[in-house]
Amino acid sequence: MARFNSLWRALMEPRAEPLRYVMVGGLTVVTYIGLTLVFAGGLDLAIQLAMLCAYSLSLGLHFTGQRLFVFQTRSGFELAMHHQARRYLLLGGAQISLSLTATTFLPGVIGVDERIVYAVATVVLAIASYLMLRFHVFHERRAPLAAQNAG
Repeated sequence: MARFNSLWRALMEPRAEPLRYVMVGGLTVVTYIGLTLVFAGGLDLAIQLAMLCAYSLSLGLHFTGQRLFVFQTRSGFELAMHHQARRYLLLGGAQISLSLTATTFLPGVIGVDERIVYAVATVVLAIASYLMLRFHVFHERRAPLAAQNAG
């Protein structure tokens, strides 16, 4: 049990935040694929409908994981949850739009297979998403101005 506690403390260190981000992302991907297969196979939904249902549920898991595990904070968040959710959804929309645009147009422009463009875009957008989530969605509450001036 002591070893688990030690690992947990290390995982919850601020410097482990990128690792937590990858962990929640991996869980989200597995959940999305698993639910899509269950909805399409077990429930016999059309694959597109299964994907939409699974994506919606996975999005909720991802948001919750980012808020409570990846970017958790002792002093609280600057933004209320509904403001975080709005920014999160806007970021997600921008991310999928950029990914679709890149994989549609870049292969012809630079002469590279669309799967390569997709893979590179996914990695670049995941890094950009982490930074946006960290600094514009789930950022920590700032100290009041009087407290900042006193320090």
